[in-house]
Amino acid sequence: MVIWILPNGDNIGISGQEQVLTKMTVKMFPKADDFQNQAQPLEDLARRILRYYRILNDKKIVYTIFLLPSILFIDTKHEKTMRSKCLLLLLIITSIYVGVSAKNHSSRPILRRSDFPEDFIFGSATSAYQVLLMKMVEDQVSGTPSLKIFQEDVNLLHQIGFHAYRFSISWSRILPRGDLKGGINQAGVDYYNNLINQLLLKGMKPFVTIFHWDLPEALEHAYGGFLGAEIVNDFRDYAELCFQKFGDRVKHWVTVNEPFTVVRDAYIIGQKAPGRCSSFTNPNCTGGDGATEPYIVGHNFLLAHGAAVKIYREKYQVCLLCGDLKGGINQAGVDYYNNLINQLLLKGMKPFVTIFHWDLPEALEHAYGGFLGAEIVNDFRDYAELCFQKFGDRVKHWVTVNEPFTVVRDAYIIGQKAPGRCSSFTNPNCTGGDGATEPYIVGHNFLLAHGAAVKIYREKYQAIQKGKIGIALNTEWHYPYSDSYADKLAAARATAFTFDYFLEPIVYGRYPAEMVNHVKDGRLPTFTPEESSMLKGSYDFIGLNYYLSFYVKDVRCATENITMYTDRCASIVGERNGVPIGPTAGSSWLMIYPKGIRDLLLHAKLKYNDPVLYITENGVNEPNTGEIFLNDDLRIDYYANHLKMVRDAISMGVNVKGYFAWSLMDNFEWSEGYTVRFGIVYVDFRNGRKRYPKKSAKWFRRLLKGKYNGTKQQVAVM
Repeated sequence: MVIWILPNGDNIGISGQEQVLTKMTVKMFPKADDFQNQAQPLEDLARRILRYYRILNDKKIVYTIFLLPSILFIDTKHEKTMRSKCLLLLLIITSIYVGVSAKNHSSRPILRRSDFPEDFIFGSATSAYQVLLMKMVEDQVSGTPSLKIFQEDVNLLHQIGFHAYRFSISWSRILPRGDLKGGINQAGVDYYNNLINQLLLKGMKPFVTIFHWDLPEALEHAYGGFLGAEIVNDFRDYAELCFQKFGDRVKHWVTVNEPFTVVRDAYIIGQKAPGRCSSFTNPNCTGGDGATEPYIVGHNFLLAHGAAVKIYREKYQVCLLCGDLKGGINQAGVDYYNNLINQLLLKGMKPFVTIFHWDLPEALEHAYGGFLGAEIVNDFRDYAELCFQKFGDRVKHWVTVNEPFTVVRDAYIIGQKAPGRCSSFTNPNCTGGDGATEPYIVGHNFLLAHGAAVKIYREKYQAIQKGKIGIALNTEWHYPYSDSYADKLAAARATAFTFDYFLEPIVYGRYPAEMVNHVKDGRLPTFTPEESSMLKGSYDFIGLNYYLSFYVKDVRCATENITMYTDRCASIVGERNGVPIGPTAGSSWLMIYPKGIRDLLLHAKLKYNDPVLYITENGVNEPNTGEIFLNDDLRIDYYANHLKMVRDAISMGVNVKGYFAWSLMDNFEWSEGYTVRFGIVYVDFRNGRKRYPKKSAKWFRRLLKGKYNGTKQQVAVM
């Protein structure tokens, strides 16, 4: 593009466009002859042009002369002389502009690729339910159509420079009715095979989450989903199916993503499916008991995780057995994931695959209540094994379940997510439930399903496929409201009832002491010796999903309207003495506090035997204004400040191996729908889901293109 400075007039235009971007009278520019004869200092002219640039910038002009390769004064007599002098002028102006620009971002941490270990993995993450346009979803625009354009998604990951892609496998897409008896959807298996293959073809590692909150509805109806002990076996079976189908390529598995999120949102406050909670918590809940159900759900999450890990280790880390399962598989689904994986690999990216990210097959919800039923463990194990079979040759990182606590909380405490169960005093709109019991059942079954998936992966697939398996857990970090001993204990309890709730059983085979001591009346399930053994050590890595931090106050334990929330005897608040802990993002609940991610990482290291850790989710949203918005500086600052804290944690000895930005693209944000956007890629939902990389995507590209060569390479601010 060339800017024309007309020597005999005062109008300025820009060529290469269908229309002149701006025309304005500028008296400060001399004519060409005046410039030649008077030899006006270049520095003075640079200041004049810079002032003109500021005028353009104030008028929101996008294109500036500092992006142009040359400046031509249209004067045939002096053309050659003027061209060379103006090139020199351009260099002077550019240096001035760079200095001014740098000052505008002085508060943003300077990051270098070389600040992180050479084998440190950067990736991005999504969940199946949020990005797949499923035929069974009533709202035909409830997600971005990754089912059809996963190759473009893989290309975007590769272009940004990510090393890995963490995604979840949709349980109901692989097993539409939740268990093997209901048949396998081969189309679903094919989808994940294709996805994994594409990732591997692009040189990226798949990190796979087996369960990210999408429980098949049939299991919820059959035995209450994770409230039922049956969920553990169903989860184990589902996880084993994942290991069978994908374990030859997936080397990192996460059994459950954020089990505490499920416990809290689904069984304590009833804001996520099945929306269960105590009625005093949310009168709209479908039922539930926040004092018992959250512990049951959490317990089942642990058992499901342990079952998945156990079967993975017993059957897939030793040998690869990829026999067909009864009931049939949706080959189109398998093809889809195969294509996606292949595209990622083609672009040099690693697929990190989540087996379950909250999309439970409806059939399992109907059959036995989903994760409320003990049957879920075997069904999850079978599903996970199918994933290992179909994709494990290329997927080397599996996540069994994404945020089981989110399911426990939103679906069984507050009843705001499917199946919408909670105590009636929490939410009268819940479909049923008990926020005092069901959350614990669901969490328990999540753990058993995870354990079953890990067990079968290790037994049959891991030794041959050379993959890794783990779980993705979410928590905000908790700070005492005051320096009082009571508030410090309350902060520890808040963490115990969210993060430690699932990590302690997976590491040590037991529930945290804070839960054992505070959950009364036998509402907290117990592990059998076999279950405890299966769960203990059922991880190769732990995924951490971090977004925000809170203050915690000690409060008197409730004696009525009991839920999992009241059991912790703590009040969670976002401000202290009227001062918020941090600025608020697009959602009122997301209060930005980067230091919390470092403190959470240190907690995991010090309390849980220094595990291998991945940041499997970290991100911020902005409101959806209805207009295309790409200049997301808030998101860049969020990532930069949080990555600085990750870098600090690494320097303090925390074994962090990778970071996944949430999210790759704008998507259907659960109960918030399309009102907020988390993506580093903008999705135009009104015009064919066309993608537009945001400024944050370009920032990541600049960060990641700085290859690890030991040099101190500064990340440019764009």
